[in-house]
Amino acid sequence: WAAQQEKSKTDVARPDPHPMIIAYGNVTPERFVLDVFRKVRSSEAEEALLLLPFTYVIQFLKLLDFWLQSGWEIELACRSVFFLMRIHHNQIISTQSMRAVVDSLKSNTHRRLQELRDSIGVNLAGLNFMHRELEARSIHLFADVEEKRESGRKRRRAAVRSMR
Repeated sequence: WAAQQEKSKTDVARPDPHPMIIAYGNVTPERFVLDVFRKVRSSEAEEALLLLPFTYVIQFLKLLDFWLQSGWEIELACRSVFFLMRIHHNQIISTQSMRAVVDSLKSNTHRRLQELRDSIGVNLAGLNFMHRELEARSIHLFADVEEKRESGRKRRRAAVRSMR
């Protein structure tokens, strides 16, 4: 559509979206593909990516780059990028037009994974802080349950000893 508009330098009417996209809630095509791809099980997704022709792999890598730039499903996008890069490494490296895409994927993947690591680190530090605070206040969440369990064990041991 964009190429047609550039060639004619006039206002070309935007094509109607696919009926499935409209039925899905009139989302963008990129978001539609993400939502559909998210529903596919991991093993089946890897199988489908293995069967994908290389021309579609190029387009899908560009789409994965867009997902990473947008911050959509980072784990899924990174897993798919790594899988496709491992499978099609030689073809991707030998294709000159893929150089910009690979560089963009590299920077976006690194940036988004670093953001996830930072977020996990902050969450882990917060959980550790809360754990230390609870221990310092001598609040044991499962103390009653543990006491009952221990007393039950003692009773059972005593019953077994008395039977001998």
